[in-house]
Amino acid sequence: MPIFRSLPAKPRLDHLRRQAKQLHAELRRGDASARHRVVDRHPRAAEVIKAGPKLSDAELVLAREYGFASWSALHDYLSSPAAHYKDELRQAIDRNDVDAARRLLDAHPLLLRARFEPHNDTPLHRAVAGDRVNMVELLLERGADLSAKNSWAATPLVHSLIRGNAQLAELLVARGAPVVSLVAAAGVGDLALIRSFWDDQGNLKPGAAEPRCSRSVSPARG
Repeated sequence: MPIFRSLPAKPRLDHLRRQAKQLHAELRRGDASARHRVVDRHPRAAEVIKAGPKLSDAELVLAREYGFASWSALHDYLSSPAAHYKDELRQAIDRNDVDAARRLLDAHPLLLRARFEPHNDTPLHRAVAGDRVNMVELLLERGADLSAKNSWAATPLVHSLIRGNAQLAELLVARGAPVVSLVAAAGVGDLALIRSFWDDQGNLKPGAAEPRCSRSVSPARG
């Protein structure tokens, strides 16, 4: 099962570099759990394992475990002032203060990549969890990642379906949110999409019930 990590309240780049170096050392020793982490997170896992992982490969794996697309994205976030304003953004989201959130994002756009403890939620996850439609609209306007997963492997859309918030689910789907499983497709209520998870012989397609099976859909009708 993939590892999901949450950044501490005051993350330090040098500490994360040490984590990447430790993972690289474990990979060079042939540690099985370290290899599993590469398989789970690296887009070229087989090639990397065969050729021998580099430090940059370990950095990429670690960054993705923290919810960032690349080590450079994680580096940019931690090197910017944005990381120091994460708690202010969390408070603005929790009290549904859209104006305050807008000011913070204007000043520190990288806050959109923030991750909140304890479940590695993005700002969009947190806004959806609070049923804050106006806040969700602001975050989507700023380019929030609809496919981001928290430590439960749940996207913001899955969050909205768990809460039974049809308005938010429809909004997220309309903006291109990926439907990551058959269960989510059923929650969206799109019969054509639900049928697409089966083949012509009526068998469930490989991976249809897994989080990695993702598709972008149109809003449910009727």
